[in-house]
Amino acid sequence: NRPIILGYPVRFDFLSKNYPGIPEGYETHFKKANDDDYQASDISLSNKTNHPVVTGKRSEDNEISSVGKVRDLGKNNSVMPLPKQAD
Repeated sequence: NRPIILGYPVRFDFLSKNYPGIPEGYETHFKKANDDDYQASDISLSNKTNHPVVTGKRSEDNEISSVGKVRDLGKNNSVMPLPKQAD
């Protein structure tokens, strides 16, 4: 499953080079934005899917509830697990 990302400063850096749809040599095709452009704060995210959530170093003070796993690399983020939904 592809991750849901909040506050990650550099595009695609955490993804494998085989990520679908990313052209070869992508780093020359995508302009890197200022780190401030990737700030994620005061967001309430309710992830009711199995997709993982990654909060990067530019995320803080967010409320995340998620069925999928959460990898929190930010500051002051509140993370709560959600129960898996019945099919």
